[in-house]
Amino acid sequence: MFGENLEASTDTVNGRIYLTQYRIIIVDRVGTAVATIPLLTVDSIETRDIFILQINCKNGRVFKVTAESSEVACEWFKKLMQKTCSQRSVNDVFAWRFAKFAKQSMKLHSSCWLKLNASCSDIESSASDDFDRLCFDPEHWRISDANTNFELCETYPQKVIVPKSLTDEELRAASEGRFLNRFPAVVWRCKEKGTVLLRSSQPRVGLFSYRYPQDERILECVRNALPEGQSSSTLLIIDARSYTAAFANRAKGGGFESAEYYRQTEVQFMGLPNIHNIRYSFNQLRALLSGPREQATFLQSLQTTQWLHYLTSLIDAALQCVAALVDDGRSVLVHCSDGWDRTTQIVSLAKLIADPYYRTIAGFMCLIRREWVDFGHKFGDRTGVRNADPNERSPVFLQWLDCVHQLQHQFPAAFQFTRSFLTKLAQHCYSGMFGTFLWNSLSERRKMQKESDAETLSVWCYLNEWNPQFVNVVYEEPCKNARRLRPAIGVENIVLWNDLYMGPLVEQRINAPEDAQNSILMGLGASQHSEGDRCSLNRAHSAESLSNIDAIMCQSTSNQPHAGSYAPPHVLSTRSSLSTDTECRPDENDQSASISTLKQYRRGRNPHIARELDADGLTKMVDVYQERARKRIDDYEKKIRSLEQRLSNIERDRKRYTSGLSAEFSSQNTARSVRSFLLHLRRRVFAFS
Repeated sequence: MFGENLEASTDTVNGRIYLTQYRIIIVDRVGTAVATIPLLTVDSIETRDIFILQINCKNGRVFKVTAESSEVACEWFKKLMQKTCSQRSVNDVFAWRFAKFAKQSMKLHSSCWLKLNASCSDIESSASDDFDRLCFDPEHWRISDANTNFELCETYPQKVIVPKSLTDEELRAASEGRFLNRFPAVVWRCKEKGTVLLRSSQPRVGLFSYRYPQDERILECVRNALPEGQSSSTLLIIDARSYTAAFANRAKGGGFESAEYYRQTEVQFMGLPNIHNIRYSFNQLRALLSGPREQATFLQSLQTTQWLHYLTSLIDAALQCVAALVDDGRSVLVHCSDGWDRTTQIVSLAKLIADPYYRTIAGFMCLIRREWVDFGHKFGDRTGVRNADPNERSPVFLQWLDCVHQLQHQFPAAFQFTRSFLTKLAQHCYSGMFGTFLWNSLSERRKMQKESDAETLSVWCYLNEWNPQFVNVVYEEPCKNARRLRPAIGVENIVLWNDLYMGPLVEQRINAPEDAQNSILMGLGASQHSEGDRCSLNRAHSAESLSNIDAIMCQSTSNQPHAGSYAPPHVLSTRSSLSTDTECRPDENDQSASISTLKQYRRGRNPHIARELDADGLTKMVDVYQERARKRIDDYEKKIRSLEQRLSNIERDRKRYTSGLSAEFSSQNTARSVRSFLLHLRRRVFAFS
């Protein structure tokens, strides 16, 4: 990878482990298994005994490494704990170094997997684009820039859509009536009914039921801005919490809306889990999938984790929101406690279900930018970038992506992006390679940019529609009467996201070295994706493959094995990845090493391990469904080209035959010639069919 260098490596019982500034790489002895783990993806490291280290990942995967001695296990436990679990600054994340060397390299050599332009940057989403696309009436709605300097709300975007009858002064006063000043803001409009979707945090009610007339006025202005017939309908307030939890928040000064003060409103409580329950459920799921499988009790154990139950509850809440907006003609306000976790989940999922634009790659990118990044989901705390407070860590975004995965599973042709796109996005929200998900709010990001001249790259430089790997070949443009998704949320319709939580087979073999050995004996090769046999690799060859792909290591020439001999455990140099005569100094040689690495990667000198890794340095995610679809499409295109050629030949023969008839026959034989010509055509058509 750009800017990546080897820091340490050692032999294990079954292979070898490498440590760089960006990731941990584990390869097995025979070259049939490889796993790459970004440092920021590591959730915790455990010692199972004096030899075994267990690496628990935030994306649900677990890897076990058996050291050759207890001393090595202790040394690497300390080393990995320091690199992955100690507190860090955002400036220490690999994304800064990666962006620096990637930009320098792409000035000399265009990257085949990264693309830099304005649409791929982490700029604030455009409220005006939503305003125009959703056909907001400028007579009743406007875009407020009262939060340009984040003075109104630090965790909101700079521009929001509000009723035109509401002034900026009234908006400032109304923001005091909501937790963290997160006032009700319009985020979507149903073009058929004219109803709107709003989001906010909980109201400041408290134990003594305080009133904030300015906050009440916002909802009154929203009703007045609706079309005739909609303004008199009851506004639905979806509270993501349970009634008990919402009432308990009154002790903290929060609470929920009272029908006595908020006129023409109805409050529904969804009872969704908070961040602590989500974290506990996910940890239970990870432990279940990484432990021994008891076939008789697996489904029962899976149900005990409640992970799938939480997914159905979240999708159901979004469906209720969509039903109110589209079917009942009621505007909806969604909030939880702070308005940046469960609120974001419901709102973004409802927009995805109701609006096909957000199921395109460009629309999905805008959805995440707007609802997750701009409206202040605490990515920095929830993903544990700084390793500060473990109680703030929770896979909220990952849970939402799993809900999107459920929709994609039921409606594979409704999404422009592939399943591998979704899996890669889930991986890179924890990887630390890109800067999209490092901060808690847009204002925090802007403050960091002012203090530093450096910038990170956006994840959308990689995950975008220009990359054919992530474009769904069976995607169908929605017709006018089938724009909305109607997913089934029964238990039998929810599936486990194995692509993410389990990973590909080449990674699973790291924890089952006996399966790797058996795959060699059976001639399966190094990947479950390739049908051809692959030659097995010893440890030296595995390391060499990795070094030539990703510029992270350079094998000493003195340790190269003789042809046909067994390769002994080798020692890796800590020099620059592909340079054997220059010490690795970040300011001088990292860039040239990265460029040299890219050349060698393109030449494909070491295809064994190379074919198991994607351009981003992570294990390749192959979408079997897409591969089969592409093959069928290619076959159909070949048949179409063949038929077109045959049609062209028929047309040519017809013209030639017609020309011959006009020269040979007289006018009295015209009828006979036509009959003969038609008979000829019938024969050609019969042969064609």
